[in-house]
This record gives sequence, structure tokens and C-alpha cells, in this order.
Amino acid sequence: GAVEWSRVITPSRSSEHVTIHDLAVASDGTVFAWISSNASSLTFDGHSFTVDGDGVLAVSATGGFVWSAAGTVRYGYGGGRSEMLVGPTSLILAGYSNGDIDFGGGPVPEGPEEGRGFVVQLSRATGAYQRAWRVPGTVTAAVHDGADLVLGGAFRGTATHGGTTLTSVGGDYDVYVARYRAVGTAVSAFSLGLAAPDALERLGVEAIAGADAVLVPGLAVSPTGMRMGRGGGSYDRALARVPVGTFTC
Repeated sequence: GAVEWSRVITPSRSSEHVTIHDLAVASDGTVFAWISSNASSLTFDGHSFTVDGDGVLAVSATGGFVWSAAGTVRYGYGGGRSEMLVGPTSLILAGYSNGDIDFGGGPVPEGPEEGRGFVVQLSRATGAYQRAWRVPGTVTAAVHDGADLVLGGAFRGTATHGGTTLTSVGGDYDVYVARYRAVGTAVSAFSLGLAAPDALERLGVEAIAGADAVLVPGLAVSPTGMRMGRGGGSYDRALARVPVGTFTC
């Protein structure tokens, strides 16, 4: 629990701000920070750099400046940053926006079928732009599976991932999972149909006992290991009904 190092990202003026939205750590200890700022310039570890609204800062395992990359993401209403992943040679940024994105390869506009989702791929070693593509619907979760990228989010109406077209239930929002190659080619996709309230079947509170896996949101944990939530105890009561041995995370 000892602090190994700490650093400060300093805006050029006190009236300006900088926000860290996500952190990812590589196996060699390099730390990547997805940041946003309205500052004309930022300073870190004696190095000055700029971001065009969004950017990425790479920090060595000892807290030294490695590189920075500037990017533009026009989020607008209903946009957001979702995930940053570290691959063997690339850094992946995933999210959704209502406008153009540009991390050095030219503007990538919002796509058809409410194509607000986006994936940006940068060089892990230098931060140089590699590629970017749009995803129909939103992207609110992303994980690596070998060399592939598995994305999750919501869509409404239809959403086409490669050769697979998904249709939401009743025209409302449904949840999807899609697998993409590292070059942005969709391999497969399926809909879970969980985001449309009128399509949900009420299973009852005991149904969790038959689940193969249980995912529990947990925003923060106290030093003693207690999850800090809103205090209602809903998760705790539900987890008490999960049989011992069920995969829970």
C-alpha cells in the first residue's frame, strides 16, 4: 500500500481544468491516462503538451513522461468515454459520441443507424494514430479476447456489424455484444434484448439462484473490503441467494 510516486498534470492557467477519465496499466508498468482539458497547454514531469479536448498521456513505471497524444471527440448530448485497453502493441479507446472524432487520421463522422459508438487505436509505444472506426449504437464496455476486441452497448432499431444485422425488440433499446478483429472488421454479433423494458420477463427475486454467473456493480470499496453503495442493501440481499460456487464478480 505504500505510494511509489505521484505526479501532477498542471494546466497553463488556474481557471482551466484537466480531468482523468480512465487509467490502464501495461505489463511493464507503463500507465496510460485518458484525459480531457480546456487548457491551451498542460505540463507533466517538466514536459509541456496540448490536447484538443481529449488526449492520452503515457507515464513510465517510475512516473516519467513517455508520450502524449491529442484528440478531438465531439460528445454532445448522450456521449461518453467508456473503456481504455492495453494490447500487445496498441492502445484502444472506446466510447460513443454525437459528432466527429479525430485522433490524427482525419475526422470520423457519426455513422448510420445511430452509429455513435467509436473505437480508436493508437500505438502503445508512441501514441501515433493507427486506425479508428464507428460502431452502430453505443459502446459502453470493451474487453480484449486474444487478438479480438469484444464490444458491448445498446442500440435501437437496427444495427449492422459486418454481415450480421440486429433488430431491437419493439423498436426500443436493446443490448448487443459484438466481436471485432483488431483492424475493425466485425466477426459476429448478437442481441441480448435486455434494454427494452416492455420486453423483459419478470423472473422473481429467487431466479438469481439459477444463474451461471453474477455480475455486481461496485463503484468503490472501503479499506476494510466493504463495498460502498447507496446503503439500501439490495445487492447484499441478492448475493445471499446466490449458491456457493457460482462465478461472481
